Amino acid sequence: MSNFFAFAPIVTRVAPTTTTAVDVFDGAIIRIWGFTVSNITAGTVTATVRTNETSPTTIWTATILANQTIVVPISFIADKGLEVVDGTGSALSFTFMHSQVGS
Repeated sequence: MSNFFAFAPIVTRVAPTTTTAVDVFDGAIIRIWGFTVSNITAGTVTATVRTNETSPTTIWTATILANQTIVVPISFIADKGLEVVDGTGSALSFTFMHSQVGS
């Protein structure tokens, strides 16, 4: 398997502190090369990545076990921006590998 993340010139980390949705890219068009989600607590947590719109669409959701990291090597274009949701707050760290759409 090739390294999908090698194409990403920009890395953005987001660590929500509450269960409120947190903007990763506010309405900007961005090319996502993949992302990781780490559960940094001793409990199971639900992680959600969704569009950054008034009525968001869920792009990806998963239950992540304690002290586990999930690697999602799926590339896509987020034309409405992205936001993330931490099911319990202060439990997850999201890391996005991305670039501008033309790159």
